[in-house]
Amino acid sequence: GGIRLSAGGNASFSGTGNQIDLLAAAVTGLGSSFNVSSYGRIFTDPLVVGTVDGVAGITTNNGNTTLSADFLDIQANISTGSGNLQLQPITPSQSIGLFGGSGNFNIDDTEFGRLLGTGTVTIGRTDGEGNVEVGALSGVTRDLVVQSPNMETTGTFVINGALSSSGRDMTFNAGAGQFTANALVDLSQSGTLATGAV
Repeated sequence: GGIRLSAGGNASFSGTGNQIDLLAAAVTGLGSSFNVSSYGRIFTDPLVVGTVDGVAGITTNNGNTTLSADFLDIQANISTGSGNLQLQPITPSQSIGLFGGSGNFNIDDTEFGRLLGTGTVTIGRTDGEGNVEVGALSGVTRDLVVQSPNMETTGTFVINGALSSSGRDMTFNAGAGQFTANALVDLSQSGTLATGAV
């Protein structure tokens, strides 16, 4: 089962009752956006980006894309061209783990490699407040924003693995939380690093 979407213009599944287990989409209109929110049938049900009826992953024609779910499983490519991509939990307090880091909303390095395009990848909500742990990843090829801007002073945003950028910018927003880098963040190929608000 699952949902396969084909659309020539903007497409959105944003209802609070959405329960999507498996998703694939092709949005062909130039610059058309794609937005999906999924609330799992049980607490840990992920939104799976996979293959449905022969359509693999999500493709837009330079359109901005937002996927919202407390748990995410990226099994196929998400290709947005020059469009931006935002991946975020539904729940603002949900913890985030990246590239081997610990967190319920979790994206590993293999899944990150399936995010194709040249636009900015943003991970986390604009009102996020959960803890963040980032592991190691080399050769980040897209501008990357990781944010939990409503984090309180007791919150933690930790980089525990070496990160390197292929000339792209990386922004980490921990709000009022405790930002700690326990490993090298290498921007020797002309990227820039910001640790404040986006």
